[in-house]
Amino acid sequence: MPRGRKRLLRDGHAARIAGRHIIKRMDDRWTLKVRRIVLENPPTTFETHRIYVPEQIVDALAAILNDLTGQNFGFIYNGGSDQARAESIAGWRAWCVATFPDVRDGCVP
Repeated sequence: MPRGRKRLLRDGHAARIAGRHIIKRMDDRWTLKVRRIVLENPPTTFETHRIYVPEQIVDALAAILNDLTGQNFGFIYNGGSDQARAESIAGWRAWCVATFPDVRDGCVP
């Protein structure tokens, strides 16, 4: 696991700030210019990495949040419908409010 990610997961305050800022800005429908992200799998899995080809920023952020938290609110990592994206965003925002009630205003725009 990359050193920065280990620190982010270990430091509750940093994770709280990063997660809520990502979720707050998650409804970004801009098309990605580079449609490829590679995320590292845990060492116990068969494959060392997983590769996604997100269409929009929201798709990439969902994959990154899944990687950081282990949570999943719809598989839009390779793109999806507007409805699937809206449902994923709603799921992440509800999770953020439930997980970080002391910063609930930081979970939604």
